[in-house]
Amino acid sequence: MQIGALAQSTGASRRSIRYYEQQGLLESQRTGKGWRVYDDLAVHRVLNVRALIGAGLTVDDIRQVVPCLDMKTEDFLACQGSPDEVLAMYE
Repeated sequence: MQIGALAQSTGASRRSIRYYEQQGLLESQRTGKGWRVYDDLAVHRVLNVRALIGAGLTVDDIRQVVPCLDMKTEDFLACQGSPDEVLAMYE
């Protein structure tokens, strides 16, 4: 999906999505015309990033749980691929 569809699906602005990508929290592919294209897991990732930022975590904190960001939000706390102290901060 393109950035506009991702923004609409998640409620995040295009600017925020580009920022998440610049910070290493999100990845995209580029089309021949240079447009960003995201896979379906990007929706979960953006929703989780937004929830974590809303909970008061910093981008540096969130980088520690990058392997878990593709999970559905309700499954996030069960993720085994992140440091316990980061999940404790989220809780």
